[in-house]
Amino acid sequence: MNQDVQNLVKLYACKLGVYTPGVKLSQEKRTWGTCGKDGVIHINWQLVDAPLSVLEYVVAYEIVHLLHRNYGNGFWEALSCVMPG
Repeated sequence: MNQDVQNLVKLYACKLGVYTPGVKLSQEKRTWGTCGKDGVIHINWQLVDAPLSVLEYVVAYEIVHLLHRNYGNGFWEALSCVMPG
């Protein structure tokens, strides 16, 4: 597992006050990441070579799904709290 991914998962789980989820690198065909109903975060392995800011956004985005499974106002508010701008 990529150390950047692990560190970002821990960081954003802590910021959002959620448990640190399981995380797996995967070969998603249509998405950069997913948050399964089982609470496991899947991050596209190709993001390991992306700029750190891109990886960070995808990790934060998926961790917010542990709190908000949909894309309602709560989701976007939580994401903007941990990643303003």
